[in-house]
Amino acid sequence: MAITMCPGQDTSFWRPGDIFEVQCSNCGYAVEFFKDDASRRCRQCGRQVANPKLNLGCALWCEHAEECLGYDPKKKMAAEGEHTSLVDRLIEELGRRDPSGEMRSRAIGVLEQARTLMSAEGGEPKVILAAALLHQVAPSEASRLLSELAVDAASAEEVTEMLAALADSRGPGSLEARILADAVALAQGDPAPETMSTPAGKVLAENKNKTANTT
Repeated sequence: MAITMCPGQDTSFWRPGDIFEVQCSNCGYAVEFFKDDASRRCRQCGRQVANPKLNLGCALWCEHAEECLGYDPKKKMAAEGEHTSLVDRLIEELGRRDPSGEMRSRAIGVLEQARTLMSAEGGEPKVILAAALLHQVAPSEASRLLSELAVDAASAEEVTEMLAALADSRGPGSLEARILADAVALAQGDPAPETMSTPAGKVLAENKNKTANTT
């Protein structure tokens, strides 16, 4: 018998209070959270903000969590932790490139959308997170920067290929490339669901459109 997503994790069962805002302790900016986000980046200052209401429900202990959600939340949290240092260094670099903070803010917006998509679709975190943050940077410059940060050659090459494909508006490629394309589209506006490259992207686009139509 197939296991369907449990009500605790299925967003169609969520209540309005399960999506909320938390003030960044560093700059006071309002950071939007879903109840199962462990942390999010402040778009204004780049600080990692912890979720004070974190609630993964049964997913943290249920033996069927991976089958139910499509990913293991414990593994996901561990994987994201491994790449926190690279993310922090890339955000610092973006801040140096644009002291106004606008470039960093846009990058963090794409980063958060990519994290949400990764939760449902999977993919290689190092590649997706780096590409999300560097989506405004030319592929050649991104390659140089990733080399300076000692990112392995294979991952750096995949990131630059994804950035080149994004710049050229190429069709769907790898899972990581599709997640990047959807993350950029979602962060920049309210894209049509049928233009999304991943199932999770389509759902997020539908939800954004519903929200926009009710406000």
